[in-house]
Amino acid sequence: MRKVIVLLAVVVVVMVSAVAFADSFNETLRKAQRGNADAQYQLGVMYAENKNYSDAARWFTKAAEQGHSLAQLTLGIAYEYGRGVEQNYYTAAILYNSAAQKGLEAAQVLLDDLIDRMADSSHEDEGFYDTPNTPQYGG
Repeated sequence: MRKVIVLLAVVVVVMVSAVAFADSFNETLRKAQRGNADAQYQLGVMYAENKNYSDAARWFTKAAEQGHSLAQLTLGIAYEYGRGVEQNYYTAAILYNSAAQKGLEAAQVLLDDLIDRMADSSHEDEGFYDTPNTPQYGG
């Protein structure tokens, strides 16, 4: 139940963020291409809203690498559920941890839940123990 509430809260944050960002897609794209982490995150939201998860993940990654906490959280969710990226719980945990260290309580809740599931040995074939050479996400 706690995870459902957290996921709903994340969806609300993403939706409010999308509404609050008044720039047009083209202006947002220009800013994102210049390295603006907020614009990169916003562009990821725009792509995700249109169900283009691979492009969304690409822009969330760019923002997350700059330490954008909401991008880290959102990208963590993408990795946990395999939306636009190959599902990888280890990478999701790293991203959740980075966002949690910046004070995002939702990220800590998702991290705790993921760790609990990782501790359950019945998930050995689900990618919990894949440990790729994962980049740091603005930790």
